[in-house]
Amino acid sequence: MVWHLPGRFAARRHRLARLAAGAATTLCLAAGADAADEVLSPLHKTFEECPVGFVPPEASEIAKLRAQGATIEVSEDTAAGGKRALKLIGAAGLEQPWWPHLYYALRGKRAIARGEVTFSFDVCNSAAAPADFSVELRDWSGPAFAPGPALTFRPSGAVDLPGGPGVVSLPLGQWTHVEVAFPMSAVAGRTAAVRLVLPDQSTHEQSIPLDDRFRALTWVGLVTSSKTRAVYYVDNLKLTVTRPKEATTMSTPFANFTPRRNLMRSYATFSKGGPVRVAFMGGSVTTQAWREEVMDDLRERFPEAAFDFVMAGIGGTDANLGAFRLPGDVFGRGRVDLFFLEFAVNGGGIEAMEGIVRQSRRLNPDLDIVMLYFANTGYTEDVKAGRIPPLVQTHEKVAEHYGIPVLSLYKEVGERIRDGKLTWEQFSRDSVHPTDAGCSIYAECIVSFLDQAWADPALKPVAPDALPAKLDPLCFENGRFVGPETATLKSGFAIAKGWRTEKTCNFSPPVDVLEATQPGSELTLAFAGTAIGIYTIVGFDAGVLEYSLDGGPLQSRDLFDVYCDQFHRPQHALFATNLAPGKHTLMLRLSAQHSPKSTGTAVRILQFMAN
Repeated sequence: MVWHLPGRFAARRHRLARLAAGAATTLCLAAGADAADEVLSPLHKTFEECPVGFVPPEASEIAKLRAQGATIEVSEDTAAGGKRALKLIGAAGLEQPWWPHLYYALRGKRAIARGEVTFSFDVCNSAAAPADFSVELRDWSGPAFAPGPALTFRPSGAVDLPGGPGVVSLPLGQWTHVEVAFPMSAVAGRTAAVRLVLPDQSTHEQSIPLDDRFRALTWVGLVTSSKTRAVYYVDNLKLTVTRPKEATTMSTPFANFTPRRNLMRSYATFSKGGPVRVAFMGGSVTTQAWREEVMDDLRERFPEAAFDFVMAGIGGTDANLGAFRLPGDVFGRGRVDLFFLEFAVNGGGIEAMEGIVRQSRRLNPDLDIVMLYFANTGYTEDVKAGRIPPLVQTHEKVAEHYGIPVLSLYKEVGERIRDGKLTWEQFSRDSVHPTDAGCSIYAECIVSFLDQAWADPALKPVAPDALPAKLDPLCFENGRFVGPETATLKSGFAIAKGWRTEKTCNFSPPVDVLEATQPGSELTLAFAGTAIGIYTIVGFDAGVLEYSLDGGPLQSRDLFDVYCDQFHRPQHALFATNLAPGKHTLMLRLSAQHSPKSTGTAVRILQFMAN
């Protein structure tokens, strides 16, 4: 399979043309756009594809809201167009005076600092319980926000604009269409044109001054001020930007990838709009800022999709743990549509990577998976020598067997360094973690890959097929966590609620752990499967565990490793990976022995791991 683009962003040009075709509004700022302009719609929410009761991921503190009788959710009570709209219910006694609250952030490259902007929405203030609320645009590029255009809707029906309270009165219980148009720049003395179309189709138009500090649109939000039960609805939130095209930083498309199957299943899902989910799993590099740029690009491509992004990266951990984390950390919030997976830096063999792939595809047969191979200094030397890193070769066996696209980002970085276009110091601040510039390289490569993968919207999705035979009969395809409460505590072990410590890495206390610090502490665990281990917190006082399986010989595992004298962090230990299928019993006992560098004999178990 070959994907080709005549230039870097053919797919993006297609996307911009599609957005332009649908960007006409009553103010129609895009009408005057010439061929050198691009028309973007970074925000477009109709809520039609969202199920009733759906809570947008941009909503703040929904659990606390609902505990007080407030909410932000999709409703079929009323709608400006179609059947559904977003319903906000305020209540007395809420923790913050601006709740219920929802905002859309336009971070990084999504921030709008130039161009002609049109923001439109429909609003209906309840007749039975009218609310006091605002729809606001802000510039949060500094430590404090600079206000942009804002409209405040009062329970009386009055609408306040900056410098003009009560400029018009709206009928309660009916829909009004609002449009705000303004130039986004650093020029002083700008104004915004506000136009309200009332239910009887009469209009009110007014020009309002813009704060000179408002130089970038980074935030679109709903802010509620009601102190008692109040209800209002919003629908058809849309932001359109028309501006001259900028030159791109990548002169040719990213080519260091193997496409295998297409990604049109996720494309079709995202294009429909409504709730969708994208997950990122790996080690510490997965937690870096490149992810934000990719997320921003997906939001821009699919403005009607309500993205839920799952960050399942944990520094210093590998695919062996990832296979057991998968059900909770990746799929814990439900179906995942697109899954970026990377353990080529931190490690994990076929049994782990294959286990992640097989279990993921069982949980969602329509899932699109993309495997990433990040860079480190060793891999850069491999590129110079014309070698493929051994761990990459291992992961490639899984990718090839299951038809998974892979991005050889290590090769892209290595080739740029080899060709004198980049230095390692520019790319990374150590042996693996990218700088801001390095993150941008990763992001532009992934975005270019997606441009090429989705260049032809008419390409049909590949139908899910049956999983092929396993590469490893004992792969971790049933990897899961088993709660510590299922263990039988013989002596010394106890649940420590809200355990805290200083000097931590890759986790934030407090956490609940099953803890023992005295030698001789013992427990047993009955489980079913072919593998067993523990997910634990290790640190300065990590001890030695003695263990046996099914009454077999006693073995030991020292939990103290090379990082334990620096901080506490999550780690795992697998005691067996090739057991006969069926029921087994694990015995754990805390030894009196410990590493000379350890300050104690402690074990703190977060979860048991079983496959």
